[in-house]
Amino acid sequence: MELERLREAVAVYDKERALLQKIAASQSLEGVFGEIIYYLRERWGFDSFGVQLVDHKDRLIRYFRSYGMDETEENCEKRVFNFDFKAKENEADSYALSKISVDVSLDGDSISAVVARSRKPFYADISKISKKVFEQIPQEDRDALTSVGILENLVIPLVDENGETIAVIHLISKKNKLALSKSKISEIQKFAQSIVGHIKREIEKFELERTKFEQQRIIEQVKLIGSHIELEGLLNIMGKEIEGADHFDGYLINLIDESKENLVCEKIKLPEEFAEIESSFYKMNYPLKTKDVTIDAFNSCITLYFDSDSILKYSGSTRNRFERWKMQYLAIIPIIREAEPLGTILVFKQEDELNKENVESIEKLASLFYDQIKNSIFYSRLKEKEELINTASARNKRMLEVINHINNITSTSEIYKMILAELLEVFHFDLGSILLHQNEKLETVECTVINSEFKDINDEFSKWTQQNPYEIEITQGSTALAYINNIHFYFPHVDKIMDLPMAQRDRTILEMLEPKSLMIMPIRLADKPVGVIWLYSLDQSVECSQQDIELIEMLSSFAGTAIRNAELYTKVDEQKNKIEVLIESLEEQNKKLDEMARKDKLTGLFNFAHFQEEMARLLNEYQRFKGKESMSLVIVDVDHFKKFNDTYGHIGGNIALQDIAGRIKQAARRMDIVCRYGGEEFIVILPKCDLQGAVNFAERLRNDVAVKPVKTDAVDVPVTISLGCSVYTPNEKMTQFIERADQALYRAKENGRNRVEYDGELPSQ
Repeated sequence: MELERLREAVAVYDKERALLQKIAASQSLEGVFGEIIYYLRERWGFDSFGVQLVDHKDRLIRYFRSYGMDETEENCEKRVFNFDFKAKENEADSYALSKISVDVSLDGDSISAVVARSRKPFYADISKISKKVFEQIPQEDRDALTSVGILENLVIPLVDENGETIAVIHLISKKNKLALSKSKISEIQKFAQSIVGHIKREIEKFELERTKFEQQRIIEQVKLIGSHIELEGLLNIMGKEIEGADHFDGYLINLIDESKENLVCEKIKLPEEFAEIESSFYKMNYPLKTKDVTIDAFNSCITLYFDSDSILKYSGSTRNRFERWKMQYLAIIPIIREAEPLGTILVFKQEDELNKENVESIEKLASLFYDQIKNSIFYSRLKEKEELINTASARNKRMLEVINHINNITSTSEIYKMILAELLEVFHFDLGSILLHQNEKLETVECTVINSEFKDINDEFSKWTQQNPYEIEITQGSTALAYINNIHFYFPHVDKIMDLPMAQRDRTILEMLEPKSLMIMPIRLADKPVGVIWLYSLDQSVECSQQDIELIEMLSSFAGTAIRNAELYTKVDEQKNKIEVLIESLEEQNKKLDEMARKDKLTGLFNFAHFQEEMARLLNEYQRFKGKESMSLVIVDVDHFKKFNDTYGHIGGNIALQDIAGRIKQAARRMDIVCRYGGEEFIVILPKCDLQGAVNFAERLRNDVAVKPVKTDAVDVPVTISLGCSVYTPNEKMTQFIERADQALYRAKENGRNRVEYDGELPSQ
């Protein structure tokens, strides 16, 4: 037995010596781990392996490589030394790797982090772990265990001579039950530690080579960047770098415009299903004053992350893009140097979460491109100005011809037709429409064609659009969106967007017209939208250059001014005629208005407005006398007037009011001011009259009404009134004076009606 154990020890020694020779001969860190893993598999029976390197500087445990993740024994053998994550040989394998091939925090609570920090191995027999304990394992580790199908897992730390963990090795059994004992684990750990020195040297070489590679790559990038001064070419290079990383489903590069008021989309790449609408968002403006994720990242100068929950605090086009492009996660990285942002890079994923390290690589890319982008923007703007100067003469000549023609037209309908005819003829569209903001909607005011072949289509379409105006809401589709955001849309090949998500109104119109090309351009007045122009090509696709689009935009803006001028001219002409008619009747109406303004039409008494004016005037006078003169107020209310109306009708009620108004006026002095207070109430100002005089007046009036019935058309009806009196107190406000009389009236009604109540004390008391 002793001899047999000795032979086994010698065999193990020989294998370890052979392993060390292979490690020494290996040309890469991958090869070193490949040899080690193969040895572990042969000696202890593990069938799958994973390697992570510990980065103490960034406090990360970085995924390095996986071995033997295939389902078959043949594949496992083949890929021990030659694993390529991108070579997805089966779905189960690639899904499993997606769960474990991620970096984790060294300070986190994952198994790898715990093993790296504690420098102690971890062993788990999955079949013996209870459900409760399993649920306590960190989520990322549970994902790996369930997706890979692990039976047993031994995690070994590789600790160098300084006591730092340099790597973590995951030894996995997916097929065989190993049932490792403590002594066996200790044996494996001891073996691993015996080769740490070799591994550390290879890691250092690997890191050095990687650093050299990255430096060389950066040098090549800088050279390539420096060789491009045209902004378009430079952004193409940046776009290829973003696409080459293969970490994102889409991206946008937005740069600040010359006015520093907008971010402009200068480069866009969407998933293949949305590729046809890329041109619609190219050159789109994002005003810095709006609430948008891109603007917030630009203004804050920090990278912002969003998911389907955090995006909810935004509305309008921001959330609309997120949902329609099927985003789940997005990040916006500012292109910035020394707190001076040039723009942003937006990257997004449709399914998996964004890896922060991948986003950080875009941050580095943005910094690398910063200077040359700044130079290219300056150069591009110089080029644009040069092109504008070169083309200004021809364009201005064309514009002046159109403008002069339109300026001679004063009819809005003729202007609509002239503008559409010009656009259709010059840019080869077949059908055009003008929609203006009227009655809180976008309403069609003109729809025309220049080819009689499409007349029937135009007539049907015109009728439909006039019957179905646009609500000014983004849910209404691209027309409303163009108006609200003051942007244009251009689809040179409509058939390629028919399968994409869109508003029902848009789909209805496209199915009705079956256009080849479509442009939606806002009509502006003082740079603000007042309407929209539709241009449809029904026969052949129309390819518009950027200069064509700019010219259409200029004509549309001029159209806003021309339409408004024509509307004003029409209104002025109409108003002139109306004024002539109105002037003839002004004097007569003024007389009537003066009478109407002061008198109650039904009773002939002064109205409440006149009462207020007279009361204010009298109060000013009485305040000057400081109590030397008295002034009283009497408020009269017809008792049960509603019942009277219900019984004898409104005509009878009106007769009663007229009758009582006449009695009040007859009972009053010439200096007294009798007014209709409202409804069935009257109010009388009694100048130079104390409270006793007011009460006496009120009693005479009450008795007169009570003993003489009101004569209606049908019968004589007894009527009673209730009255409230008050006398003016010096420096008292009008409202207080009236309120005291009103309260007295209230008491009269409460105490049985057909009586007089007063506020204050009578002289006899």
